Amino acid sequence: MWERMKLIDHAAAQIADLTADFEQQKQTTLLKNPIVSIGSLWSRRSEMLWNTRAPEPTIMHVDENQIILYYPGQKTAEIYPVSGPLAQLTASPVPRLADLLRHFSFTAASSTDLGVDSEPDQEAFLLTPTDKDISDHVENVIVLIDAKAGFILAFKMTDSDGETTLLRFSNVKINTQFDDKRLRLELPADVKTVHPLENVGRQP
Repeated sequence: MWERMKLIDHAAAQIADLTADFEQQKQTTLLKNPIVSIGSLWSRRSEMLWNTRAPEPTIMHVDENQIILYYPGQKTAEIYPVSGPLAQLTASPVPRLADLLRHFSFTAASSTDLGVDSEPDQEAFLLTPTDKDISDHVENVIVLIDAKAGFILAFKMTDSDGETTLLRFSNVKINTQFDDKRLRLELPADVKTVHPLENVGRQP
């Protein structure tokens, strides 16, 4: 498994930028059916832009320093600082092996755990947090990776409350050299910006 992981990491190192469509299913104990969101993703180096089209238009910009959640319908943007061990993991949809090994242990998993059939050149792993800052909130993560190209096809995160978030990517394209404008989040002048963590007196 270690040798397979190193080959995947080598392939991931060749990815300069990535675009994809996504579908997210969030299952909570309060709802009978999952909340389904669909949209598109653009990523380059340590920066990402998630454009959710449904059920509610939302744009999320992520880099190594902060996360901005923009709700066009509400004319509101929430800003969250990113620090500590999560900073390296949230900045890219293709986190590197060295970063993951500092915070997770790895075991083999099955694609059926993600509700998909296994195909050639695909590898599934179960990641269990070894870092307390993460394990306080995350129980485990199952990832399905295109081992040949080095990008994530799907992942399922189970949090400390037993709720799950399943994310699947499709129409994945790498190294297209898209325009940097795709990553910009330009907020209109009338948007209200809030800092939820500061308002409740919590540290990032």
